[in-house]
Amino acid sequence: EVLGKFSEPRPQQKNYAGTATYAFEPRQKKSENNILLAEAAARMTAADISSIIVADPHPVGIVTERDLLRQVGDHGPAVLGLPVRQIMSSPLVTVRADALVATALGRMDRLAIRHLLVVDETGLPVGMVSARALLRLRARDALVVGDAIAAAADAAALAAARARVPALARALRRDGVPALEVAAAISATVR
Repeated sequence: EVLGKFSEPRPQQKNYAGTATYAFEPRQKKSENNILLAEAAARMTAADISSIIVADPHPVGIVTERDLLRQVGDHGPAVLGLPVRQIMSSPLVTVRADALVATALGRMDRLAIRHLLVVDETGLPVGMVSARALLRLRARDALVVGDAIAAAADAAALAAARARVPALARALRRDGVPALEVAAAISATVR
């Protein structure tokens, strides 16, 4: 069963105040709670994902690449013979699919986690969000504006690119980015 995998932001994403649903594609594998860590690692590798949801039959936990690396580093390769339920993080932390990106990032930061289960308005899982995907989403517009400024072939193109800077600053502030960080991002963008 498919739950969700985050990848590059979808093309329709226009600003930082978008919702978390713009940043994921439903491809995450769901795993029964009795599979071994070796099988979980193989499934993550095959699907090119960084986490796997543990279900019994509903989602009850998560195992991430980082969890696997820490376990192998701390206990050696024999740990790969353990069932996923022994190392999974539980309960799962969720975010609604219609939540702002800032909400998801804030929750991850507050709880010191890197993945959230995305749920619909009824609480059913619809995907996963990773901090990496959300940070890429936040940085995308700044990179686009910076590239447009750098690639401007004439004064008119430069003026058009620079005209996008105030909207970028407003979007960052609306997304909860502190003013000093907005100034630093804008400064780096227009160099």
